Amino acid sequence: MKRDTRDYVSSIQKHIQRNYKRWFRTYSGLRGVHVGKKYIKGKPINEYSVVFHVDVKIGDASKKVPSYIRVNHNGDKILVSTDVIESGKLELQGIKMGDTVKNVNSTMAGTISVYMHGNHGIYICSNMHVLAPGLLGQGQLYYDIRKEKNTPEQFIEFYDQQSKSEARLMVSRFDGIDFGIAQLKNIGDIMEDFKGYGPMTGFLTLNNSNYKLFKMLFSGRISGAAKQCKIMELGAIKETDFQGIFLTNLIKLQKCTDHGDSGAPLFDLKGRLAGVMVGFDQDWSYALHINDIIRFFQSTKL
Repeated sequence: MKRDTRDYVSSIQKHIQRNYKRWFRTYSGLRGVHVGKKYIKGKPINEYSVVFHVDVKIGDASKKVPSYIRVNHNGDKILVSTDVIESGKLELQGIKMGDTVKNVNSTMAGTISVYMHGNHGIYICSNMHVLAPGLLGQGQLYYDIRKEKNTPEQFIEFYDQQSKSEARLMVSRFDGIDFGIAQLKNIGDIMEDFKGYGPMTGFLTLNNSNYKLFKMLFSGRISGAAKQCKIMELGAIKETDFQGIFLTNLIKLQKCTDHGDSGAPLFDLKGRLAGVMVGFDQDWSYALHINDIIRFFQSTKL
């Protein structure tokens, strides 16, 4: 990772931490603020911005988020663009504790994050490094089945101790976020064999003013069902094996996950989905923030 890029992102994150309380008082309907890639017409560009998540965009709001914010970076004041995103709504179909998922051409398995219902069917979700490790091994960080001409289709299998079924990878990204979405071949698979732990009750948007109020649980393929994991920090940045590519706005937790737990859902005692486990290092475990997952899902137009 380039040091100047990491320092730049860290400067933006520090600015957010100093100002988020004021922003929550100023802008109505604000759900969260973080550093992220700026999106134009639903596609990310190579520019980091201050991302404001709101319930609904209000055209005539008395206080509007400015197009640029001045941020202190290495002693200089720089202009950083902003991005305002509607959180929107997705229908969660529930989870089943510890469901295993893997690419049919890989021996590496992870955990299903959640089942989601979009405009064109039901989807299972997990990390891209779980659903498409072969593509990452070839240096391909983005996949969209609707645009691929030379890349073979990526087939996914998911199973528990009693049954196995298949899905087809639709979209995945490894840049800022590590996430993928696969469409079930047969909707009956989830209705009959994968009834789930029960419907999730919705989303929980964590921010710096509320994350200490919640006890968090996760359900991993290896670690088992409903294991507690304490949040230590929001807005963490993690390096990857790819030059200049890193994961941002991560939820940093006490080390609680193991190999095979990647993709596991992170939720509170009321069953609200707050994030998706993405990995761990020597000291901590990390999860993707639900706001980034929603934003990615919406950008795919599935």
